[in-house]
Amino acid sequence: QYGGIGAAVIHRDGRVFISDPFEGYPAQKADLKAGDEIIAINDQILKGKNNDQVSLLLKGPKETPVKLKLARDGKVFEKEIKRADIKQPNVS
Repeated sequence: QYGGIGAAVIHRDGRVFISDPFEGYPAQKADLKAGDEIIAINDQILKGKNNDQVSLLLKGPKETPVKLKLARDGKVFEKEIKRADIKQPNVS
């Protein structure tokens, strides 16, 4: 069983951003916002990493912590989030 933080991410100009924190999941509960830049995951800098590499860093066993270094409005901050089982409804 693997979990995640419950947010969609996008790559822009070699940087990784939260595009959509899913309601009721760890990212939203930790007050992550669309537009927050993810600089590092568990002290691994994301510059140069592709979607698959970023996804692997965010995923892990449920209830395990993941440490994110983020930037918002020119300020850098860290959040530690516990991964959860992520279930998204199918899109018709």
